[in-house]
Amino acid sequence: MNTEQQALQEQLRRQKFTLNIKPTVNANAGRTNQGTASIAYIAFLEEESQFTEVEELAAKEVSVIPNRETSLTLNIPQDARFMAVKVGLRYTKKRSQLLIPLNSLNFDKPLALHIGACDVSIAEGISPELAPTFSTKLKYYQQPLVSCL
Repeated sequence: MNTEQQALQEQLRRQKFTLNIKPTVNANAGRTNQGTASIAYIAFLEEESQFTEVEELAAKEVSVIPNRETSLTLNIPQDARFMAVKVGLRYTKKRSQLLIPLNSLNFDKPLALHIGACDVSIAEGISPELAPTFSTKLKYYQQPLVSCL
């Protein structure tokens, strides 16, 4: 009975997690120095092919204000396999979208996203060894930008 209770507790613990959004002072600034507000869409997806519909499927819309950190707790739907995040940045599109397999989340830490002038990156909260293919793409994707397009 004790191992069943532990398994159930672990399952319950994996039904929600904390997301910290940390915009820099120049978030969404592009080539200018003045950061501007934007919106982050967070969706839970059953299939990777739904990634193009993040805004329509968004479970949560969060205002991203430069230099103002936001923390929220999100409940994970039972059938979800991926979490998608899309931030409305002015000058870039691909660098403001993330598709994260839920099995790569580290439920012991909050998922932390940094939002810069032209890009979004994961600061902490995933375990790369749990999703190696995803992590390889992520490492390539999160190379720092030289300048905004």
